Amino acid sequence: MNGKTQWENTADAPLPRREYTQRSDYNILNRTNRIVVNKDGYEHIQDNRKVLRENETDKIIAEEKGLNAYEKVSDEDCEAATKYWQEHHGFWEAVQQEWDKLLSAKSTVKLVEDTALMNTLFKMADEWKAKTLTAADANTKVAALLTKHVQ
Repeated sequence: MNGKTQWENTADAPLPRREYTQRSDYNILNRTNRIVVNKDGYEHIQDNRKVLRENETDKIIAEEKGLNAYEKVSDEDCEAATKYWQEHHGFWEAVQQEWDKLLSAKSTVKLVEDTALMNTLFKMADEWKAKTLTAADANTKVAALLTKHVQ
């Protein structure tokens, strides 16, 4: 559209962490996210509706808009990330495989102790790099970790 590539999706989402412990006036965030790629990077445009859903009826409590602009940086600025990915991508592919299995088996998920989950995943990624976590063990250990932290 207008010489730009874009992607758009609308979906219901749970309340953001910053609000689910503070707000009780709505229980669904209906999010429309639009990514528009341009020559310098991309824009992330958000149109969100805060919805109170009760008895199969939706009441819009508020609407909010967001715009984040991202500019492409030089390859030199990304050297640390590129190196990290080269050293760890096999581990994160195992994580993605296990998430795919879990999500195909469940219609909803709830994270339990999500900070501990992330900390453990990054420790396991370091073990992968040090070669103390093998490809043969990665999926099994990640699956066990997800079982502990995902309901």
